[in-house]
Amino acid sequence: MDIWYRQDEGQTHFRVIYSEDNAVYLGNGVVGQPARWVGAPPDEGVSVAQVTAALARRAQGEGFEKIAHDELHLLLVQHAEEDLARRHAIEQALHNALVGHGLGYVDEGDIGMGKMTIWIHVTDPALAAPHCVQTLRDLQQLEGALIVTQAPGQEAFQPLWPANWSGEFSVR
Repeated sequence: MDIWYRQDEGQTHFRVIYSEDNAVYLGNGVVGQPARWVGAPPDEGVSVAQVTAALARRAQGEGFEKIAHDELHLLLVQHAEEDLARRHAIEQALHNALVGHGLGYVDEGDIGMGKMTIWIHVTDPALAAPHCVQTLRDLQQLEGALIVTQAPGQEAFQPLWPANWSGEFSVR
């Protein structure tokens, strides 16, 4: 999956290109707003890889650029318990919410030492955090959640949720 961005008339536009089940999907929109999606299987004799490559070239030709992985903010969602099935369900819901608004994507998750943590890469944590909070609320998984962010190139984590949280944060 690739997310491309372009500044246009004071707004950041995004384009998402991904494939699943031998079909290619393309989402377009303004960052923070729901994407408009189209998807279809490739034509006979054309591979999914060929279609996604052509769409990526088209995005570049229209002025869209991918943001390097190390230029994105890290956003972590952590719960103080270990439940792999629950973590997977939360990961999928957060991924869909963030990708669908051009805000970022879930990269991975881990579990252990009494915690489960979801690792997310986002363009703007201030825009992404409310979508995470709402998604967790919709899943009835907001209670006990901690959301923190780390700016590119920084080591310190800054709490985002709950707003009044104070304490020590540890990835492990």
